[in-house]
Amino acid sequence: MGIIEFIDLYNEEIELMGIIAVIDLYNEEIELMGIIAVIDLYNEEIELMGIIAVIDLFNEEIQLMGIIAVIELKNVEMHVMWIIAGIDQYNEEIDVMGMIAVIDLYKEEIQLMPIIAVIDLYNEEIQLMGIIEFIDLYNEEIQLMAIVGIIDLYNEDIHLMGFIAVMDLYNVEIQLMGIIAVIDLYNEEIQLMGIFAVIDLSNPEILLMGITKVIHLYTEEFLMVWIIAVIDISNEEIHLMGNIAVIVLYNEEIQLMGIIAVINLYNEEIELKVVFTVIVLYNEEIQADGDYCCN
Repeated sequence: MGIIEFIDLYNEEIELMGIIAVIDLYNEEIELMGIIAVIDLYNEEIELMGIIAVIDLFNEEIQLMGIIAVIELKNVEMHVMWIIAGIDQYNEEIDVMGMIAVIDLYKEEIQLMPIIAVIDLYNEEIQLMGIIEFIDLYNEEIQLMAIVGIIDLYNEDIHLMGFIAVMDLYNVEIQLMGIIAVIDLYNEEIQLMGIFAVIDLSNPEILLMGITKVIHLYTEEFLMVWIIAVIDISNEEIHLMGNIAVIVLYNEEIQLMGIIAVINLYNEEIELKVVFTVIVLYNEEIQADGDYCCN
């Protein structure tokens, strides 16, 4: 309970209360209450209540209530209500009500009501203004202004301004300004300013400033300042400063300073200072004394 950053792998059931960020892979059921951010892969059913951001791949059904942002791939059917941002690929039908942004790829029909996003595939240039949720694949350039949510795959250059949520795969460079949530896979460099949530895979370096939440896999070095939440898998070294919540898997060494909540799996050594909440799984030894928690 409390302010938690959580990663659980191969867990059958998780019940969490409070302000929670959960990444769960191959989990059959998740019941979450509170302000939650969930990334779940290959999950059969998710029932979520509260302010939620969900990334679910290859899920058959999702029932969501509240202020929700959903990224779902290869879903058969989605019934989404309230303020929702959905990314669905290979979906046959989407019924959406409320202030919604829906991204559907390779879909024959889309029915959208009120404030809606745009889905465009294989488009060379798109200029969008207004409250938008957008997915574009194999697009060379996108210039977006206003409150925008973008998912772009295999795009060479993206310049974004405003309130933005971005998912970019195999993109060389992203320059983002404003309140931003970014998911980037196999990107060489990301420079971000403002309030961020970042998921980056196989990126060699990330320089982040501002209030940041980062999920980074297989990166060599992190230089982070300010309020940061980091999920890093198979990373050799992380240097963090500020109010930080870190989830690291298979990491050899972590040096953290500030208010930190850490979940570490299969980690050999953790050195933590100041106020900590630490959850370590499969760790040989944990020694907690006062403001320190080391093993």
